[in-house]
Amino acid sequence: LSDFFYDLKKEMNIFSGILIIFLGLFFLGILKFPFLDLERKLNFDKLQNLSFFPLLIGMAFAFGWSPCIGPILGSVLAIAINDSVNGTLLLTIYSIGLGIPFLIVGLMMGKLIILSKNLAKFSRHFQILTGLILLITGILILNGTIQSLGFQLNSILPSLEMLLI
Repeated sequence: LSDFFYDLKKEMNIFSGILIIFLGLFFLGILKFPFLDLERKLNFDKLQNLSFFPLLIGMAFAFGWSPCIGPILGSVLAIAINDSVNGTLLLTIYSIGLGIPFLIVGLMMGKLIILSKNLAKFSRHFQILTGLILLITGILILNGTIQSLGFQLNSILPSLEMLLI
């Protein structure tokens, strides 16, 4: 399977670069794609007072987060199987790193709601910045320079590679 995708690497770079450029132009407001502006909301008003509602929300959250945390947690658990001391240390750090942001958000929820309302007036600025980043990234992927840019960055900052290992 990897050989198949490796043979299509150039075509996939072209396709993904064009797709990212289109999304960047959408964020900038230059192109309009109505299907990207669709929003669907479920009405949970009737379910909120039921005792199993928090369980459903937790399951939905876990389902959405599994692809993000699964590989990291799997790697930590693989280390923990072979090296209980380092595994315990890694699991402790992983748990702290996963839990602290939730505790901070929970403790500061009132202030965060006010902050998000204050930042709402800058949402168009954030959208333009995001569009520019997507546009530049798409161009770099399309012309194949994003990988060489990464290699150049690695030669400029060789110590950065050690942080990623």
